[in-house]
Amino acid sequence: MSAVIRAFFVALLLSAASQATVASDSTSATEFSDYVVSWSGDLLFVTFESHDDPPLHRVFAIETAHPDQRTAIGDDYLGKGFAGVYCSSDEKWLWVNVGIEVHGAVCHVFKHSAERRFEPTPDINAKVKSLFESTAEPGFEFDAVYGLYWGEKGLVLVASGRGQKNDKLYTDEMFLEYRPANEEVAPLSKHFVSLMGAGDGPETDPEYQRWDNSSLKAYEQSLQHQLNVIYNLLLQKLDAANTAELASEQKQWEFARDKKPPGRYERDLFIQQRINALAARFLGAPSQ
Repeated sequence: MSAVIRAFFVALLLSAASQATVASDSTSATEFSDYVVSWSGDLLFVTFESHDDPPLHRVFAIETAHPDQRTAIGDDYLGKGFAGVYCSSDEKWLWVNVGIEVHGAVCHVFKHSAERRFEPTPDINAKVKSLFESTAEPGFEFDAVYGLYWGEKGLVLVASGRGQKNDKLYTDEMFLEYRPANEEVAPLSKHFVSLMGAGDGPETDPEYQRWDNSSLKAYEQSLQHQLNVIYNLLLQKLDAANTAELASEQKQWEFARDKKPPGRYERDLFIQQRINALAARFLGAPSQ
């Protein structure tokens, strides 16, 4: 499984694990399904997923200095589930991936305006769809786009679609970059077309491997950094006895994590679940 698909799959697994039933600004920490820690640790981004039909999805921003206060970001989303919520390292921008229907996904970008408030930017999905289909082979259609990581110039995206040639079905992926400062979407790669279900996917292409490995590296670095930040934030709220208990617990968890091979989605899921657990405890832990 490629890093691109794996990150999407891990996010949807976490979405499916939610047990929340009520969404509001007073939603308790135990009702959130997933947590993302900003680079500085000043903000937590939390997702909520209902079990209504259709399900309701919401994203909140929480300042770690004021964990009892939260602000909803964007709209109430109806769809299959969140597929990633990540903040740029300078914390000026946030992207939210939302899975829709069977194959689809859309990416929403928000600008940090003040404190825990993020305002929507112009929709990028139509631009991505137009660029993808105008450069794809005839008969290929756009399905989805989702953010992967924040690069030096902007947000690295992957767009995907499907098409038919000679009565056979093919998948198509390409990497793009969104530069929010000037609202520009630009291609970063060619189209990687592969026969659906053939076994030899686009990851056999060296150029695809380069983008795939960059995504994997950025994703794993983000997870490790988030884990370190939320662990230290939680430590600051604990007394000496609970600090020692947490340190011992963390060592045991790290021992279990290190048994899982790097570069596998099971390990990433294991780390994300630990981030979730520590973040929920941070929101619920009393200050000293």
